[in-house]
Amino acid sequence: MKPHNNIEKRIYKQITKLLNDHINLNLSSEAKFMQVQHLTLLVLAALDNASAEAISKDKHRLPSADTVLAAVKELDWRDVKRGFDKIAHVTPSG
Repeated sequence: MKPHNNIEKRIYKQITKLLNDHINLNLSSEAKFMQVQHLTLLVLAALDNASAEAISKDKHRLPSADTVLAAVKELDWRDVKRGFDKIAHVTPSG
């Protein structure tokens, strides 16, 4: 996704920040990519209605789709639900 305007860019950044603040992928300290890069791949794929594979091939500073999938598969669904519940209760900032 290439944000076409500042509003799209702000939406993308806010969603990524919320996920990063409330979802923990429990990545290894030796992981090549940071958590925010994993989440960026997911947000870009969702907002662009594209596959994670397509986004990772287009964006060389993001992990592969397989790497992100492996991290997501390790998550406990209850932790993810708690994170999304927290996000749902966040008051939007001006």
